[in-house]
Amino acid sequence: MNPVSGIPIGTITIGGDAIVSFQVTVTSIPTPNELNNNAITTFNYIVNPNNVPVTNTTTTNTVTTTVQNDNVIAFKSADVTNALPGQTLTYTITITNSGNVTIDDLLAIDTVPIDTTFVAGSVTINGINQPNENPENGITLGNLAPNEFVIITFQVTISSSTLQPTISNDASVSYTVIIDPTKPPITITKQTNIVTTTVVDPLIRIEKTADKSIIVIGDIITFTLAVFNHSPIPTISTSVIDTIPAGTTFIENSVTINGSTVQNVRPDTGINIGSLPADTVATITFQVLVTSIPSNSTIINSATVTAAFQLTPQDPIITFIVNSNIVRIPVQFITTTVTKNASVSSAYLNQYFDYTVRITNTAEISLSNISLQDTIPAGLQFINGTVFINGERSPLANPNIGFQVTTNLEPNETIIVLFTVQVISPPVNNPFKNTANISLQLQVSPTDPPITVTVTSNENIVTFVPENPDETLPNLNCFFDGERFIRITPRNVRNYLWTWIWWK
Repeated sequence: MNPVSGIPIGTITIGGDAIVSFQVTVTSIPTPNELNNNAITTFNYIVNPNNVPVTNTTTTNTVTTTVQNDNVIAFKSADVTNALPGQTLTYTITITNSGNVTIDDLLAIDTVPIDTTFVAGSVTINGINQPNENPENGITLGNLAPNEFVIITFQVTISSSTLQPTISNDASVSYTVIIDPTKPPITITKQTNIVTTTVVDPLIRIEKTADKSIIVIGDIITFTLAVFNHSPIPTISTSVIDTIPAGTTFIENSVTINGSTVQNVRPDTGINIGSLPADTVATITFQVLVTSIPSNSTIINSATVTAAFQLTPQDPIITFIVNSNIVRIPVQFITTTVTKNASVSSAYLNQYFDYTVRITNTAEISLSNISLQDTIPAGLQFINGTVFINGERSPLANPNIGFQVTTNLEPNETIIVLFTVQVISPPVNNPFKNTANISLQLQVSPTDPPITVTVTSNENIVTFVPENPDETLPNLNCFFDGERFIRITPRNVRNYLWTWIWWK
């Protein structure tokens, strides 16, 4: 049955009654917000049994119902749909009272998403900063009259190390409202829509390698840095910094970028790569010379890449700093001792004397292909065929040219080289100064080629004297014959010259 088309009740006896009830749904808010309703009753009754029934119509009283509407709409948005790790998002929550009744005790609660951090002091309410508010603790908004709205904004920062592909978030809004004045207020809680921000992964990576696994002083190391941009977007700037490790010096103008030499650039002051396209790699190389052994006997080095990304020209520039792996290269301590001595401290013209070179392997590994080269100073002349190696004559060896001393020298083993020189002219600058250079090889790693090392001896000094002091006679009647002093006294006896000799 439908009250609009009529509901038949039937006969009502004298003194009786009939009750009709039905329900309606409020589908809109009338203006004014009242629903007025009454009913019309049509009935027949008999006044005279001899006559036809009399028809009559009556209208009920009007019932007025006030319509209370708590139509609260809460909407959430973010300032960007795509973001980078480390970027700051601004969330906006708009709460509108579209109803016709004032709501009270309005409270907004928003738990920040995983891998984000609330930016303290970033909350605003209707544009006014609220430095002490925090959406995770709840933001109290008071009451909101019909057709009014309130706007809340706050910021969160995405973790720079996030692995989340998206950042999703919604808010909860609660309030109290009086629907029936005869009853207490009721509490209503509503959720906003869910806002999703896609995290664009700006994956930048740097790998470091070296061309040697073990080194000695004098070696040159070539370091290679591979900078990978695994992101779907290019970098707007990319630079690498690499501190020169202790025990080495940078070889100037040794930097290359993607195979091209770059002049006047140093890794410890920064190498600018520029923009690096998506899914590409840039390769940097540079060289250092090993000059000393660091305290831990290991060359330790790593690099850092700084890359800046920007999703759109309107978005902020986000900078990422990534460290490379650490490269460790042991330094082999080569302590070969080379000592040079002369058989005299001073020498005169035409004198012969010997040079002795003592080579001792004080390292912990065997040395191979030991060679000696010794440039004889001007004024001295090497005497051919005088080279002896551990007492064995080597007739073809010449220190000026250089020669092999031995093919192998074990740890703590010593080998002695001796050769003879003659003074043939005074030195340009007195005294004669001389050093010997020893070249040797060592195999620091089975997989690496032998390393050649040169060790220089101490400087030996021989002073030149103008003449042989043993050949100088102090006077005519006294001289030293090498064993004793002899005095000569000439006498003329009968036209003969006699010599008297005394010795002591």
